[in-house]
Amino acid sequence: MFLSTVRLQAQQSQPSAPPLWVQPAIGIVPWSLPVKATGSILLEYPVARNITLAAHSAFGSVLDKDGFDIKTRYSIFLAQKLGAGLSFSGKKKRVRYAFLLLGGVKYIAFKESLEHPELETVTTTSHVTMPDVGLLCGLSLGRKRYVFHTRAYLPFYPLKGYPISTYTSISLEAGVGIRINGRAVH
Repeated sequence: MFLSTVRLQAQQSQPSAPPLWVQPAIGIVPWSLPVKATGSILLEYPVARNITLAAHSAFGSVLDKDGFDIKTRYSIFLAQKLGAGLSFSGKKKRVRYAFLLLGGVKYIAFKESLEHPELETVTTTSHVTMPDVGLLCGLSLGRKRYVFHTRAYLPFYPLKGYPISTYTSISLEAGVGIRINGRAVH
């Protein structure tokens, strides 16, 4: 009787924790002038079958510093967003789609000079901290521990003049993600 009880206890397994997906990426903000390169990291933690909590951190800087008599000394942004959303998988669980509503803050700073031989040099410096709200749409390919992912961030702020006022902040990113713990949940 003792042996049968021990045997039954040994067969019960602990439920595994859902995985934490860490997805670093590099990308571009192609419609901003000057064009910015970005680096970001997305953390995704599934809390239910299709519901995911997320944190997204991003950094961007200009690629081309000189153009049209304007010299860019620096032009950067830093953003931190938190949110939640839905994720869906294909039939074979090799493709996963994610739609995350994110909100947070963005810091933007730049210094540019107009340097034309016939004009006096004019320098502009600015920095601002503003809300950052948007939709992150992602596609992941892979089934096991590593996945290739692409994503697009579509900002909703500033609301005045939307969507024309925000199209220059749309970013496109790609990278390789890794599952930290648990099992693959799609």
